[in-house]
Amino acid sequence: MINILSFIHILIIGFVGLHIFIHTPLMLPVILKWSSARRYNLSPYLLLILSAVVWPINQHISFMLLVLAIVFLYLIVKPSKEPLPLSLVK
Repeated sequence: MINILSFIHILIIGFVGLHIFIHTPLMLPVILKWSSARRYNLSPYLLLILSAVVWPINQHISFMLLVLAIVFLYLIVKPSKEPLPLSLVK
């Protein structure tokens, strides 16, 4: 059983984190004046959820999963023509 702090952390990461991760690929290209690669995929979202679930067990692994999720989020909009794993757009 998880304690109240762990539950609040998972809830906040789940709601706020996913909200930020959904809007970042839409806003980052506009802010940086890039042409978006539009290589949407599920990997950053799955890694973020996994990070939230792992946090009560091991915070270090959770942090590494969060950093990896941010890297994959960046790769969605980074201008390039190559597809990513778990791609939603062909």
